[in-house]
Amino acid sequence: MVGILYALALTSCGSGNNGEKGSGDPDSMSGLARVTQQIIADSNNADLYFKRAELYIQEKKIDPAFRDLNRAITLNPEDARFFVALSDIYLMQGKIASCKESLEKAISLDVNNKDAYLKLAELNLMLKNYEETFENLKKAIEIDALNPVAYFISAYAFLELEDTARAIENFQKAADQDQHYYDAYIYLGNIFAARKQKLAVDYYNNALNIDPQSIEAHYNLALFYQETEQIDEAEALYDRLLKIDPGYIYALYNLGYINLVYKKDFERAVQYFTETIGQDQDYYEAYYNRGYAYELMGNYNEARWDYQKTLELRTNYPRAIEGLNRLDGIQLR
Repeated sequence: MVGILYALALTSCGSGNNGEKGSGDPDSMSGLARVTQQIIADSNNADLYFKRAELYIQEKKIDPAFRDLNRAITLNPEDARFFVALSDIYLMQGKIASCKESLEKAISLDVNNKDAYLKLAELNLMLKNYEETFENLKKAIEIDALNPVAYFISAYAFLELEDTARAIENFQKAADQDQHYYDAYIYLGNIFAARKQKLAVDYYNNALNIDPQSIEAHYNLALFYQETEQIDEAEALYDRLLKIDPGYIYALYNLGYINLVYKKDFERAVQYFTETIGQDQDYYEAYYNRGYAYELMGNYNEARWDYQKTLELRTNYPRAIEGLNRLDGIQLR
């Protein structure tokens, strides 16, 4: 599982150049440079070290973040926020036990620290400790009833436990509490898409209203249309997706499939499968389907080459073997 809270907390938003944009003008400085100057002027301010550590964590600069947090803790060992941030670093290092200890220390210092309970819940979810996950989430919600992240993590846990009804209920609570909760809409869309229910369209469109450039939401919605044989809608969405990312391989492949299977436009299918192969020369399904399109066009030499290439990439692939057998049969007539 990719961290729900930690992935957000650790998203890089820095420039990647240690923040040194200017030497004197505060308005020209990055956040790191500005806080560093403040630390120089006030070297015993624990909050400043904590602030700079958070910036380092965002840029995934573990060592300086760790040094700053240790300095902050030395100056003020009773601040729970410092230990919550320290848990981020330990998680980045894969030190699960230390991460857990840091969060438990934060809670011992501040029993109402919602963030510590949420991160501890997610950590337990990663470890498949579901009972502890729900206990931590209950405490987080008791502290703050308006807690969409807690409901989202709860939903994810129920999804892993294959309790889809309660997963839906909690994803919906997360979305109700935060109507811009993109991930909640995506998961709800995925659940209903798997059931081939039209409600998936509404959830994917909600996600697209939040992020109109989302590759994921465009693709998932297009795939739902394709799998429910709403081919024109699927094709339009794949085309729109390719305007956002012209090399998106799965849109290219699926457009090839649509033209091969549904529209019987074999030349266009060949074009899309060729573009797919241009993005990934090991995509054996694209070689096979291009070969099949060539076969249906009567271009048997090209079809044979693609079937043989498919077998180079995927030994004993049944469809390619069947394709070569068909071609052998044609040559014997």
